[in-house]
Amino acid sequence: MNWSFGKVHAYLAYKLEIQGIRLHGVKEFYTSHTCPVCKEN
Repeated sequence: MNWSFGKVHAYLAYKLEIQGIRLHGVKEFYTSHTCPVCKEN
């Protein structure tokens, strides 16, 4: 199955919404630079 990112995102958002879970996007810029727990690189 060859899905574009937009289709995967829409399908996942749809399935999560059924379960009462909201999908929100996070920009990937600098996401792997700092640990959200300990604040270290």
